[in-house]
Amino acid sequence: MALPNAYHLEWATEAIKAGKHVLLEIPSVANAEEAATLFRNLILSQLDSAVLLEAMHFRFHPAWQKLLSLIDRENIVEVHSTEHVPRNKPIECLAASYDRVPPGNDQEIGRDFRKSWKFPNNAVGSIEANFMADGGYSWPLTEELPTIALPKLRIKHREAIVEGDLPSDQELVVTKIVTIWNWSLAYFYHRIDIEDKNVVRTKSDGKTVREWIETEYVKDYAGDTGVDSWKSYRF
Repeated sequence: MALPNAYHLEWATEAIKAGKHVLLEIPSVANAEEAATLFRNLILSQLDSAVLLEAMHFRFHPAWQKLLSLIDRENIVEVHSTEHVPRNKPIECLAASYDRVPPGNDQEIGRDFRKSWKFPNNAVGSIEANFMADGGYSWPLTEELPTIALPKLRIKHREAIVEGDLPSDQELVVTKIVTIWNWSLAYFYHRIDIEDKNVVRTKSDGKTVREWIETEYVKDYAGDTGVDSWKSYRF
């Protein structure tokens, strides 16, 4: 269902009443009240009811499922996305700011924004977006060229002490960072970076003795299907 958003609640409801499965384009509805009305409809609780699904395609891609298998939710301390708000309920907004488009344009239009939240486990999530990004290149005369950057989601875990063959006054601490690039168009291209930052430090004062980074790159286009294409919802 790809009607204008204002019609989603009415016609999705009519469709499930008629026993039709509904793949509902995003955003599924206009507000929280409509969401509760639609997704908690008693018809959907029946065993033989139609299926109602919001069209968040990337959630079903093998790359996203691979990402979920690589993270430890209980030990996440920081999440940063360039396009996507972390799918959890924050308890506090820490900061929010935005800039309008340049003068001479409709000043009700935002050009870019930044926002950060605190989550129940004290992790901090942040997001930034720029709809008129330009510059950032190292070549001359490129200041006004559009900036091209892949959507990115970076997840940092709490540091963990790992056993190792070390002197008794030292310890090995590992911080795991998982980054997925281009998650929203993963079927076209994506990459998952698994980065382990290793630090050997003294137990008494935390002074760094040595440090190194181990990085692994992962891709998953097929999952368990054996088919290297997820451009549809057939799976």
